[in-house]
Amino acid sequence: MIFDGDHGTTSLGGPTQRKGVEFSNHSLPRTWLILDADLSTSTARFLNDPTHSGTGVPESLNGVVAVGATVDTSRYAASLRMRYFGPRTLDTQGDAKSPSSTIWSTQLTLKLHRNARLTFDLFNILNANVPDVTYYYNSWLPYDVKNPANAPNPAINPALGANIDGAAGVPDYHFHPAEKRAVRLTYGVRL
Repeated sequence: MIFDGDHGTTSLGGPTQRKGVEFSNHSLPRTWLILDADLSTSTARFLNDPTHSGTGVPESLNGVVAVGATVDTSRYAASLRMRYFGPRTLDTQGDAKSPSSTIWSTQLTLKLHRNARLTFDLFNILNANVPDVTYYYNSWLPYDVKNPANAPNPAINPALGANIDGAAGVPDYHFHPAEKRAVRLTYGVRL
């Protein structure tokens, strides 16, 4: 599947081949300590796809790491987690790449009595200014219109290139930023 940013949909992209390695680990070195790590690396390529030039699969993740440590006692539980997304291929040529992102989060739960819990979550501890998702596709934004190199070019200006195949704007990076540091306090009772 290939993301179409102008329409917010996906389209079929032909058969792919994906090769990689995944490692999932869960360890209990103490009765109260849980360590976990998930690591994944892969490559994705289109196989003989006549509808797209190049062989890269847009948005295919090349590396992912999720690690965490949890302390769980009778009175409280605390955890620290890290999520890393490596650079991703964003176009079929493999020329456009997303930046990597790393986000740390933590949670503290107080076990008040048998059925009640008070949980404090802190997301994006370091307030990392990273994209959560990055796309690379053609767009035609107000600043593109103002650029003297773009406006008169019928190959990219949709207003001038209505009859030219591919007059779809300027290729550019588009992203959704990761959520800023956030706090959540939850009181829960199990009935």
